[in-house]
Amino acid sequence: MKSSTLNTTAYRIFKTLQWLCESPLSVEELNRKFQDDPMINRTLSEDSVWLYINTLKTLGCEITRPVPSNGFRYQLLYHPFGNILAPEDIDTLTDAKTVAEAKMSYPEILCLDRFFKKMLAYSSLPERKTLIEDMFSTSRSVDYEARMETIDRLGEAVQDRRLLFVTYQSPAKGSESFYFLPEALMYQGGVLYLNGSRLGRENLVMLRVERIESFEITEQPDLYEQLEKIQSGRIHVVVRLYAASALPVEILGPGEQVRRVGHADPPYMEITLETRDLFLLKQKLLELGLPFDVVEPESFRADVLQTLLAMNRLYARVEA
Repeated sequence: MKSSTLNTTAYRIFKTLQWLCESPLSVEELNRKFQDDPMINRTLSEDSVWLYINTLKTLGCEITRPVPSNGFRYQLLYHPFGNILAPEDIDTLTDAKTVAEAKMSYPEILCLDRFFKKMLAYSSLPERKTLIEDMFSTSRSVDYEARMETIDRLGEAVQDRRLLFVTYQSPAKGSESFYFLPEALMYQGGVLYLNGSRLGRENLVMLRVERIESFEITEQPDLYEQLEKIQSGRIHVVVRLYAASALPVEILGPGEQVRRVGHADPPYMEITLETRDLFLLKQKLLELGLPFDVVEPESFRADVLQTLLAMNRLYARVEA
């Protein structure tokens, strides 16, 4: 449509509705959006904004007045123009998020998350913000939309193999800073991790992206070389699986060696492999649902035992 035939008032009202669907906005914030929109390209009077808000209310929208408790912002509670989603439709979105994790790369998953959020934000459902929060809570995943700029920068650091100085909010130690050589971004279990190497840790270190408080690229050639050596190393792991006759050829990871011991009581399958990703290996072992024993290394055996004891305590509290 040519701009000469555009109903400018209708366009401004539509854009006001669109922006309020995304977040509550003050008159000043709305005016910044009016100024940035190429079809409007100017600020409007407070009376004009008030007229557009009242027009939307007349059309069936519920919009709160700007008051101190909402930061003097207009907040859209409901509008009649979007899709009506039934509870089962929202359950389908949650199920789709879970399926996507096993099929898609992390950029595709994050893009899908934003698409689902848009579907809910522009629907004609009350409490849309709560529904979005519930979708992530039910799927046990993190909403990373507000961190996309950080994620893009981390992706570039991974691709360029740049050494980072990271400040990280550890659940065990609180805020700590350290040098970190990133290896990959990986989405798993609803969480995006930055995988890499850290001095003093021989196995793969996984940092939750939402716990990274800040980071900067640094040049430390000697330190970089030390971390590269750690990253190229592998940990020798031996695991015995019981009642494992029907498992696929590759069970725990690439390059594994499998030895079947049928004369033992009970018989078992011994798997030997070299890996740095002990976290992923532990998850694979637990997902098999079979009795197993970690033969070596002792540190990994102790870690798995602690996880199993913690799971036992958790399920004991649920049953109680």
